[in-house]
Amino acid sequence: MKAGLLWLLLGAERRTIATRLSSDELLELAEGGRAYKAASSRDKAKALHTVRRVLANEREHSWPAALSAGLFVLAAALFVAHAALRPEQPFLYLLSLFGPLLIGCISPLMLYLLPAYRRVGLFSPSGFLYAPPAFVALLWLLFLINTSSDIPIARLPFFELSILSLGALLAPLLEEIFFRELLPGSVGRSPHFAGHLGSAVLFAVLHLPVDGWQFVYYLMAAATLSLLRILSGNLLWPIAVHSAANIASLWIMR
Repeated sequence: MKAGLLWLLLGAERRTIATRLSSDELLELAEGGRAYKAASSRDKAKALHTVRRVLANEREHSWPAALSAGLFVLAAALFVAHAALRPEQPFLYLLSLFGPLLIGCISPLMLYLLPAYRRVGLFSPSGFLYAPPAFVALLWLLFLINTSSDIPIARLPFFELSILSLGALLAPLLEEIFFRELLPGSVGRSPHFAGHLGSAVLFAVLHLPVDGWQFVYYLMAAATLSLLRILSGNLLWPIAVHSAANIASLWIMR
């Protein structure tokens, strides 16, 4: 009912927002709106108070920025420690090692780009049954990708593997919000197949594949995550599966 009330409060903006929602989400919001209209005056007042409080909290949240700042401090400390331990490493090697961690430091800030009315639904635990097969498929693709990586994962010292693992854990938050929500959602209507296709190609290109096969593997990985996003109806499982597969692939190959 609270989501339905929020939907009603959006007024004329609903037409624009509706293009970013699936038919199931629209149906659920419509049902919530009808439930609010049929509720008693007391229940309506409680729902309105809750929605106002949630929206106020959304505007005041500073924890994503604080978390991002803390991660940047941690990344700087790790970089200094690594420079002291292994000062001979070339720039491109350092970029491959610390690049995912830098993306991970920015990741919490991406939450500010998600509208308040979308955050609850995007991080709901529904659609879990689609996650395990997506994890298996993504793990296999990452194994194929990592075998041709510039970084010899199997020979990495524990400290460097830990740095890479931290970035692999955090970076999917940014990647999934951008590549599986913001970018696809800007093209066409839900489920945004054309947007997901373009996003998958860009995802593969930006990962700088070393050859044609690695490009195909990245493209298939992006398609797997897009399919999980569409079927599950949220971002929680794409983020969780992406992070878990990243970590598992690194440590299995060690």
